[in-house]
Amino acid sequence: MKVSACTQVFSHTVGNLMKRIVKWDISHENKLDRSSEDTADLILFLDTLFVSLNSSSAVAPKSKPLKGGVTNTSQHVDFWRTYMAHTKQHEEFKECRQYKKSQLTVPGILTFLVKESLSILFYVIPRHWAQV
Repeated sequence: MKVSACTQVFSHTVGNLMKRIVKWDISHENKLDRSSEDTADLILFLDTLFVSLNSSSAVAPKSKPLKGGVTNTSQHVDFWRTYMAHTKQHEEFKECRQYKKSQLTVPGILTFLVKESLSILFYVIPRHWAQV
């Protein structure tokens, strides 16, 4: 899947709209049921993960604090720790963790950032790794 298509589908706007539509009191055969809210939560989570790994500047806008560079005081490490704990709990993520197409896997980068590098770096811009 191309990144541009992925970002359009797994976007903050789509996730929030799905959560809003689930709460609408309408009777239609194509109405979203309550279980769709879990899908919306997943979309919002993937959007946040993508934003945190696709930061392209040192300073983040106030609307998306994870869009800036990774620093000792940014929210990136806390979010990634939550992500890593969440994926360890669920069996369906096991194959994703074991699949290594290249040396730079998302769990590998996150482990490096969380455990090793932030004590010695001023900031890291994860998007630049993808450009190499």
